[in-house]
Amino acid sequence: MNLILAISKIIPAWCPALGLAITPAVAAAVAVVAASGILVLPKTLEMKIRMSRGFIVSAGALLLVTAVAKLVSASGHARVLQTADPIFAVPFRLVFEIVGALELLISLVCLFGSRVKLQASLVAWLATSFVCYRAALILAGSQPPCHCLGSLTGALPVSPEFVDTVMKWILAYLLIGSYVVLFGSWKHKEPNRLILTTPS
Repeated sequence: MNLILAISKIIPAWCPALGLAITPAVAAAVAVVAASGILVLPKTLEMKIRMSRGFIVSAGALLLVTAVAKLVSASGHARVLQTADPIFAVPFRLVFEIVGALELLISLVCLFGSRVKLQASLVAWLATSFVCYRAALILAGSQPPCHCLGSLTGALPVSPEFVDTVMKWILAYLLIGSYVVLFGSWKHKEPNRLILTTPS
């Protein structure tokens, strides 16, 4: 219950930085789903580990997609690559290369590693960094559509605004999910290395 209350209070505070409008009722519903998915519904340790691993794998897959998109875009010749990032004041090409490499590294750790606490910590760190970056954009008065997929956004048959909204919800998923997994691991004082075994 304490976790649900905490998440329901955190979500409305963080969502403006993500550019998402969310009511207290929706925040409470998301909190219940997030908390129950990892901490309440699983009846056994194995079920809880499987659900945590499911989140880690899904996070790794999402980060792999965005990493490849950024690295492919960075090798192109789109005009946006020469534009300076409004926060770091360096070309977007360099930003894509650095962030894409970080996302690729973390995605591989999530997909092929076995240390759930480490994996969740890396996802939480990356997602929190993205939220801070978006908050800095808002404070700087610059809120262009997200370049999360690099120049490939323009190749999709949807508007950049739609892609931006989808990426914001993915970021919220990574942020909330990673902290829920970390909280669950800390609460139950589970070992850092979690190995799934089937009963014989």
